[in-house]
Amino acid sequence: MFKHQKASFITALAATACVLISLVFFLISGSTVGYSISNGHWGLIATAVSVLFGAASLLAQSKKAGELAVSLMRLAALFLVMAALAVLLMDRAVVAGGLFTWNSLDKYAWQAFYTGIACLVFQLLGTILFVASGCMKQGSAE
Repeated sequence: MFKHQKASFITALAATACVLISLVFFLISGSTVGYSISNGHWGLIATAVSVLFGAASLLAQSKKAGELAVSLMRLAALFLVMAALAVLLMDRAVVAGGLFTWNSLDKYAWQAFYTGIACLVFQLLGTILFVASGCMKQGSAE
């Protein structure tokens, strides 16, 4: 199945996988004792819907849907993962500020910080891969 697809398909598949991994880290970081993510429900919804749009774009490309439909789904996935990234970044920047000034011995804060960083890395990687996929031809392989 994968060897008959274009590079944009493989890139979008990797992006969707990265966003799915970031969803797991988002859940872990947000469930840290005493360090839930402010407006985390919006970040979770945006990340989950981004995974759905990414998967739908992969399905559409494999079913030889139009290039415009595939591109629009990937664009929607990109914007949603960027919104989730902003939600996480705003909250975990506050945690980092506390850790590096007055709260350096709080083990739960460090756990929230490290899982937040892992989530941010996968969200950024997913964002970059969605952008790269968007710059490639989206039509199905012939």
